[in-house]
Amino acid sequence: MKILMVLENQFPDDERVEKEALSLIEAGHEVHLLCATLKKEYVGDENYKGIKLHRTLSTPFLYNKAKIACLRLPFYFMFWKKQVGNLLRTETFDVIHIHDLPLAEVGYWAKKKFGISFVLDSHENYPYMLDMAPYTKGIAGKLMYSFAAWKHYEREMIGKADIVITVCKEMSDRMNDLVPRTYYHVDNTISMKLFPRPEPHPTTTGKIRLLYVGGITYHRGLQNVIKGLALIKDKSKYSLDIYGKGAYAGEIKDLVLTLGLEEIVHFPGYLKFPAEAVKMCAYSLGVISNLRSVQTDCSSPNKIYQYFYYGLPVLVSDMDSVGNIVREHQVGVVYKDNSPEDCARKLEQLVTLNLEDMATRAHKLCLEQYNWDISVKQLIAAYESIR
Repeated sequence: MKILMVLENQFPDDERVEKEALSLIEAGHEVHLLCATLKKEYVGDENYKGIKLHRTLSTPFLYNKAKIACLRLPFYFMFWKKQVGNLLRTETFDVIHIHDLPLAEVGYWAKKKFGISFVLDSHENYPYMLDMAPYTKGIAGKLMYSFAAWKHYEREMIGKADIVITVCKEMSDRMNDLVPRTYYHVDNTISMKLFPRPEPHPTTTGKIRLLYVGGITYHRGLQNVIKGLALIKDKSKYSLDIYGKGAYAGEIKDLVLTLGLEEIVHFPGYLKFPAEAVKMCAYSLGVISNLRSVQTDCSSPNKIYQYFYYGLPVLVSDMDSVGNIVREHQVGVVYKDNSPEDCARKLEQLVTLNLEDMATRAHKLCLEQYNWDISVKQLIAAYESIR
């Protein structure tokens, strides 16, 4: 089949989109990708690893802010309908594959106008993600955004799509409560051929080296892990390296200083993926500390699978999606969300556990179950259903 994927963001910044497109090409499909760019020199067509790219020029306002108001102000949909329409009038496609909820209206419009199948690929629990975002809390955000309107829009688009793809079983279950139908969950697992091979872990007897990689925002919950470390009596056994940046980084660094943890909590900078991912092998445990919410209960953070691949068990808050994996397969410890006290207890338990056995299980779990070669089978099955 000839597939037109539509991504409102720049590419190739999105690993999931790239993996899906390449896998569909490998399965015998022709994949085009219409995406945005903020740089005039990138506008136009390009062949990227066999993906036929069509880049259209966006503006900072359209790219960063307009989608929040798209249910109240039509110009966002108008812009993307024009870009999609131009392509569909010049080339014939079988499927339009929309990446994430905001542009679902454009996918349904194309389905009706051009008679093609509409695939909705939900990367996020969008109404709940927007409801957590700081930019929906200000005066302008409250005028332009409505949680109820986004929930209604999500339910409507789920019902109108020919195929709905999610990132985990928990998201599929949540959506099935809204609209009972078939869902295909394609986890955000690691494509092992894109990452450097793991290296042997250094011996760190008696020392627990914690690693956090990712954005630093309030909702990522690092403050609870840091406060938990402050409650531990013998801190000499622990260290935490935080790789990443974000709007809340200043507050996290101030918290480290306030609690006197600068000797054990460090900020080495930014870890480049996938080239530098092998550096994970130097650590004992990966951290996923997100505050619990509907969004995080029903998500599939790719970091957990990267940790597993490099032999790291994990310390996680009790979000359903990751907590269920950790408990079922005994590949880490789970602490109560928003509880530094319980986080401290779980950290202290680590010295009594066999982390080497956990590390072996985590790596094996990635090799045998949570990797892209397994996950992509759901994507291929989805497309087989509409041939």
